Amino acid sequence: MILRWLTSPANWCGLGLASLVLVLKALGLLGTLGLGVAALGYAAGFVGGGLWLGFPSKREPEGSAAVQRRRRCA
Repeated sequence: MILRWLTSPANWCGLGLASLVLVLKALGLLGTLGLGVAALGYAAGFVGGGLWLGFPSKREPEGSAAVQRRRRCA
């Protein structure tokens, strides 16, 4: 599940927006609120990316070995 979350488009949108805020802070364009704004930027990017491209799923992919084993045992 963690791997699906890390590789999800929503996560990458959040990281991209947070990175943009951190670059602006490094350039001195943001004051002391930069880290808080970066956290809000990640949250906004994650939600925006999730709504646009889809949130990470908690279910196993259909062709995974875990799903195949569960079907054979049942």
